[in-house]
Amino acid sequence: MAALDSVWARPPAALRTLGELVAVTLDLPRWWASMAVGLGTRLGAALMGRRMLRRSYLGPLIERSRALSGATVILHGVRPAPPVRGDLPRRDEARHFHVLDVTVKPCLNRPGLHRWNPRDLVLVAPGALPARPEEDVEVGRIFQAELWVRDRFVASDGSLLYGPQRLRLHVGLKPRARQFHFRYYLELLSRNPG
Repeated sequence: MAALDSVWARPPAALRTLGELVAVTLDLPRWWASMAVGLGTRLGAALMGRRMLRRSYLGPLIERSRALSGATVILHGVRPAPPVRGDLPRRDEARHFHVLDVTVKPCLNRPGLHRWNPRDLVLVAPGALPARPEEDVEVGRIFQAELWVRDRFVASDGSLLYGPQRLRLHVGLKPRARQFHFRYYLELLSRNPG
């Protein structure tokens, strides 16, 4: 008798709905059943999986972004520069070229890896939103990055850096670009006036 007490008198609504869906799909022709299962899967992914899909897509970017999370940029100087050597695509010919002397200071108090690559910095328009790189408006490109080593700048070989670094960046700004922000994957770097 005790076993009967544990049996539901009426199944929960979710189980009833699932049972009804299974019964309906068994009565339908095979192609209707596959279409119903496909639509149900699609609807379930749209309702429940959007956040999970976004996290799985952004997961690696979030990890890389942590290296410069909370970082600041100090601009030491800007000077006009000749165009980058080599063949430029037509869309890059109208750019205004400059050399930026900057120091990137990561916030080392945050947990995680603090190694970063200067070649992954991007110039974006003011008003860019953190964690929304797909909505960025490009205002310029970084064509060359050099590191301050001892008493001079040397070409960056693409190796990962740790901690604050002084950089000389050869950038090409679009003709109407007057202001920009630095982005490192999903992080926007704040500007330090000092």
